[in-house]
Amino acid sequence: MSRRDSSRITPVLQGQYREAAGPATGCDVASSPSRCAASERDNVLAAEAAHALGYALEMLGDHTQAAEHYEHALVIDRSHMKARRRLAMLASK
Repeated sequence: MSRRDSSRITPVLQGQYREAAGPATGCDVASSPSRCAASERDNVLAAEAAHALGYALEMLGDHTQAAEHYEHALVIDRSHMKARRRLAMLASK
C-alpha cells in the first residue's frame, strides 16, 4: 500500500471510529434495561471500530499506534478476542 493510500484510509477509519465510539456510554444500576442493551451494542461497535483502526495502522506499519487502538478496544470490551490476538502478535514481533 502506498503512502498516498494510507493518507486517505486512515482519516476515513478515524472518522468511522469517532462515529462508533461517540454514543458509547456507561450503564449503571439506575439505568433502564433497554438503555443498558443499547449501551452494550454501542460498546461492541466502539470496540470493533478501535480494532479496525488498529488493524489498518498495523498494516500500514505503525505498530505503536496499532497497539494503542487494540488496547483501547480491550478497555471498551475486555472480551474482544481479535484485539487480544493482534496485541499478542505485535508483542511477539
